[in-house]
Amino acid sequence: MFEKNMNIFRQRLEKNDIDVALITDDDNVYYLTGYYDYLHMDFGRPTILVVLREGQSILITPSIDFNSAESLARVDRIVSWNDGVGNEWREELPKVAMNAMKVAIEPNHIPPVVHSYLVELIEAEKLENASSLLSDMRMIKSDMELQLARHAGEVANAMMTAGRSAIGSGIAEFEVAIATSQAGTRMAAKLLNAHYTDEDMSPNTHFLQIMASGEAITKTHHRATTRIMKYGEPVFLCFCGMTNFHRFKLGFDRTFWIGEIKDKSQEVVYEIALASHLAFLKTIEAEFAEFKGPRYHVIGNHDIDSISKEQFLANVENTGIAKDKSYYSFDSKWVHFVVLDANYLADGRDCAPGNCKWTDTHVPKKELEWLRRDLEATKLPVVVLAHQRLDGRGSHFTKNSDEVRKLLEKSGRVLVVFQGHDHRGGHSLIGGIHYYTLKAAVEGSGEENNSYGIVEVRRNGDIVVEGFRKAVDLAMPRNS
Repeated sequence: MFEKNMNIFRQRLEKNDIDVALITDDDNVYYLTGYYDYLHMDFGRPTILVVLREGQSILITPSIDFNSAESLARVDRIVSWNDGVGNEWREELPKVAMNAMKVAIEPNHIPPVVHSYLVELIEAEKLENASSLLSDMRMIKSDMELQLARHAGEVANAMMTAGRSAIGSGIAEFEVAIATSQAGTRMAAKLLNAHYTDEDMSPNTHFLQIMASGEAITKTHHRATTRIMKYGEPVFLCFCGMTNFHRFKLGFDRTFWIGEIKDKSQEVVYEIALASHLAFLKTIEAEFAEFKGPRYHVIGNHDIDSISKEQFLANVENTGIAKDKSYYSFDSKWVHFVVLDANYLADGRDCAPGNCKWTDTHVPKKELEWLRRDLEATKLPVVVLAHQRLDGRGSHFTKNSDEVRKLLEKSGRVLVVFQGHDHRGGHSLIGGIHYYTLKAAVEGSGEENNSYGIVEVRRNGDIVVEGFRKAVDLAMPRNS
């Protein structure tokens, strides 16, 4: 990943006619080289990555971190420096910068002492902005970065679930902080052991827990204290900067009440926040309604992150389907369509904000029975649509997917299952049924990061997908 990032960055330097870039932001140093956990300017010791458009990449770092740099950094050369010895970190810079026509720096992420030295060394008109080049690069995520993001999400879910469970009347705030840190660290360790080879990467979550309870809840960046929480109080948990898995950072927060909302003015504020989420949904639904044909929705976990399933269904329209139905079927010409809902807990309760993990979803018994009856009643070829994957086992798959597949295969009528949830997309063929996993509909900014398609269901049972943007074209012959 790092070598590829470095090569792409060099291509951007070439395109912008920049001779050398001096990278000082620690996240970007890691992004280009894999080097991390070194002394920062908090200790008065700069680390500088030198990237020549044509030539070597050079890492300038304190000698105390030389062994770490040698182990981690994917660079051509490492130059270490020590306090008071020679010209310290400045030694190498004249050699690479003085004769360059354009030198790119990160203006908002360069230590003042380094910047002061450079403006004496290089004419101001030669300085360019490297931050914009790197920002554009980092908008497009690689498969590895997407995996990191998904795993960071699993760490975040573990932390929030543990924090929510630890909250209670008579409990000190710091106990919640301990619970979130332990849960996040254990989940991170599990993921590191299963999926990564970097033995130096720590599973420990970073940053002190941001939380507040009672009257202190308006202190946005308050840390966990010895305060004892009380029944009826609000409790605010924020994980911005704390959920840091393999240097991929997530930011999110939640507010809970212990037992009930005693202060009704707080309930009003909560309802306003809820109304804002519904307003977004209504805006999207109004756009969707511009399509003049029949419209349908397949409910997924993100649809009920902040509102209930009932609230979601009440604000969307599925043509000819009752408002309270999250799973349903309909006929269109020569095809019978089945829409499934796997957003349930193992005990059959609806998934709702705060009670459900995206990795732990189920098709309940009542829905399985409905599906059996529905498939028995139709004489038409069947197309099934579901959010979570049904063609295997793992974090992206419905937990009881094998039960669902047995019913689909037994019917002998199912041509294809269209599914999502796994942003990578995919295709499989099991028991004569195609399973087409659509890539993430939206992942990143810009139209190029969308994924959508047009599906043709032919009378002979063949399925043809014309994919747009990131969606994959695929022809799926019947019973192939």
